Amino acid sequence: MNKIIKADWFGRRVTAILILCLLLCFGQTAIGMEPGAEEDPLKQGVAQYLVGRQLFYNAEGTFAEAKETLLAAKPFFLQLPAGAEQYCWLAKVEFLIAELEEARGDRRSAQQAFTESERWAEQALEANKSSSIAHQLLADAYMRLMDYKSALYTANKGPQALKLLNTAVSLDSKNYPAFISLATYYLNAPAIAGGSLKKGVKALEKALRSTDEHDLFLSNLWLGVAYRKLKKEDKAQGYFLKALAIYPQSPWAKEWMNERK
Repeated sequence: MNKIIKADWFGRRVTAILILCLLLCFGQTAIGMEPGAEEDPLKQGVAQYLVGRQLFYNAEGTFAEAKETLLAAKPFFLQLPAGAEQYCWLAKVEFLIAELEEARGDRRSAQQAFTESERWAEQALEANKSSSIAHQLLADAYMRLMDYKSALYTANKGPQALKLLNTAVSLDSKNYPAFISLATYYLNAPAIAGGSLKKGVKALEKALRSTDEHDLFLSNLWLGVAYRKLKKEDKAQGYFLKALAIYPQSPWAKEWMNERK
């Protein structure tokens, strides 16, 4: 009889333990299904942005596919807390969409997107005046909008862009996109406005310290342009080839490399 009672007690205890285990497993599964346990919106937004950038810069998809991917990044960034980080990412998305629209010949849409990028960058800088990225993004928007606005805008924003970029690199010596932007200013601005091929090359050489492939692509691409302006075509071709090694299908690298002078 005692053996039967013990067996019954043991059986009930095993059943209880099994039920408890099942409840714990179910609870963990439920927790894993909660929205907070999913990948955070910043990572998801950045992933979408990087895919869209790759589609565009390496011509791995149509303009429509690249734009759709970039637009899909925006809702994730809009989930971030309001502040400089959110505004900077939204400025980056709009800027890349503007570049895409410009590349396909829709200047009106390009100007609208560059203007949106400018707006987000201004908000980012207002939210964090020590943000190197915010300084850079606002300068980028100013420089690109010069192609769409009046000479008065250029006269006003040109010096501001240069000041913003110098501040950006002084705030963060590893903000390599800021060095690239600074170089494009030096390479394209007239001497009276601070343009200097020598300074442009120097800034790009600093940007080559980056480990980011996109930064390296742009650095090599613009070094090709710089050395072509310096009448050093062989050196220019070498940098264009380095750019193409990163984005083999890049239409800009191919076109610029073939523009021998």
